[in-house]
Amino acid sequence: MKQLVNEANIASQIYFFRGHKVMLDCEMASMYEVTTKRLLEQVQKNSFRFPDDFMFQLTENEYEEYLKLAPSQQRHGSLSELPYVFTEQGAVMLSSILNTRVAIETDIFVVRSFIKFRNSVDAKKKSSATAKTESKIETNNSVEKIELFFKVLLQVLESKKTTNTSKTPRSPIGFQIKKEEEKENKPKGE
Repeated sequence: MKQLVNEANIASQIYFFRGHKVMLDCEMASMYEVTTKRLLEQVQKNSFRFPDDFMFQLTENEYEEYLKLAPSQQRHGSLSELPYVFTEQGAVMLSSILNTRVAIETDIFVVRSFIKFRNSVDAKKKSSATAKTESKIETNNSVEKIELFFKVLLQVLESKKTTNTSKTPRSPIGFQIKKEEEKENKPKGE
């Protein structure tokens, strides 16, 4: 491989746009050792494999944001066309249409990098102390809810026992024929 592909290198090329973690088309092409033009040709031939949640084109504002975020050595400026970006699923799909040894090896690194990136973001969102506290709160709330459920259930069962033990006759349920109507409706031979 021309470029040293490693997880740290790939992770530094992952950005957030439209709620997705994405990589630019030129960075993907570089990793798969093809030109950006060749990569986009293959994508166009297989466009049915790339729905909007796998790949999309950046807007001018998003591209300007990218230029602010990207380290100077990674910036891809002065493009004639706005770049496309690929989500994790799009990156995996790329390896299937660029079916080369390099594409498969790179795909393994890309998937691992996205997973590491996801895990590091999740770790930042929740510290272990916060997670323990949340789990204790959830456990306590669950126990309290179960206890409340059984208390209510016991109350309902007790109320049924008291209503069933009363000596008042209950009205039958359903359609009832009165005794007089039974005699009128009886066939005459009986």
